[in-house]
Amino acid sequence: MLAALGICGGSAQAGLFDFLESKLAGPPRVYETAAQVEPPSGPAIVPPPAVEAESEQPPLPAVPDEPVPSAPMLAPAPAIELYPNVSYDDRDEMHPYAEPVIVAVPDPSSVKHPFYWLVGDAPCNNDCVQPMAYVEICIPPNCPVPQPSVRHNGRKYVYDFGKYSVEVKLERGGIEVEYDD
Repeated sequence: MLAALGICGGSAQAGLFDFLESKLAGPPRVYETAAQVEPPSGPAIVPPPAVEAESEQPPLPAVPDEPVPSAPMLAPAPAIELYPNVSYDDRDEMHPYAEPVIVAVPDPSSVKHPFYWLVGDAPCNNDCVQPMAYVEICIPPNCPVPQPSVRHNGRKYVYDFGKYSVEVKLERGGIEVEYDD
């Protein structure tokens, strides 16, 4: 078989295949098995003493034969209902890679007007809980939401991010979100 391969190749290949054929055609080699090998004479090699792992590490728990149920899943959080009447101004001035975030502001119907005695809004006593409205705003990426600065008697909330800012204005009947750069 090797001679047939040597015919197809060049002169250098033919010489290589002739050499291999002569080596394979010779007497078979005898390899010693483990029973025939004698251990070397000389000092015996002693393995190092075994370190007890029990004193350093606690034993591993037994593997159960039956499948173990996973931890109980938590119920998903209820969906936050966004305030329905929101208008957005100057969207072209927000950060180009802005991320949406939901913020809570007082419900516009619950915030008293600065001139409540003129427009007919009754002031809220200190015991009432102010209802909140949830609004989606877009903030620069990788920025935490700062505490807003409250202006105009609690009717304007400004979130300042340095170069960019978001103003949330509470108006009668709705909320206006304005972006500034």
